[in-house]
Amino acid sequence: MPGTIIHKQNENMPDSAASISSVVANGVRWVKTLGKIQFGESLVISGPGSQGLCSLAAALHAGAAPVIVLGRDCDTERLKLANEFGAHHIVNVDEEDPVEAVTRILPEGPDAVIETSGTSEGIRAAIEMVRRTGRIVSIGLSGGVETPINFDTLVWKSISLLSGLGQAGNVSDAMKLIDTGKFPLEKINNRTYRLEDLPQAIKDTKERPAGFIKAAIVF
Repeated sequence: MPGTIIHKQNENMPDSAASISSVVANGVRWVKTLGKIQFGESLVISGPGSQGLCSLAAALHAGAAPVIVLGRDCDTERLKLANEFGAHHIVNVDEEDPVEAVTRILPEGPDAVIETSGTSEGIRAAIEMVRRTGRIVSIGLSGGVETPINFDTLVWKSISLLSGLGQAGNVSDAMKLIDTGKFPLEKINNRTYRLEDLPQAIKDTKERPAGFIKAAIVF
């Protein structure tokens, strides 16, 4: 169609990885465009879903270190994949307080936090744990839940709080990242469904059965 932008998929790129190029592009946007993560900066990624995992890949590719990923008991497979990607630290927030755990690893706090969970607890923890003059990129949707936050903390710590949806033109960079083969991005789509099973795919995406990371429709 007129105006369509085409990104060529290289022969060695798995279809399952190419199909999430827009999700990888979101990670690139939040790390590079909004978060302005620099080589050697520390980062916390709150939430190991597909958006968090793609942010992890983008951050590691950009040279961020250390990168800490926060997840829960129900995120077992997602956290395993985060570890396979090369996350420097994994924290289960159902087993330990995320702020205490991050402070133990980074006493002054991380340079930046990418908050993908959208939970009130996750947003408030991000504000509490990030270092002075740090950045928070908040992209998780809460479903309309209001989150009270202490703006005095934002001011006293000189925190930059950023937010923004994905799909903002970083697909070209995402395709280059996928093509490096550095990260097994094809493993994010770990449940496949035929088109006639679309209702089940949507149901599983909402309810997240054991081991579920992301659904893909295969024609």
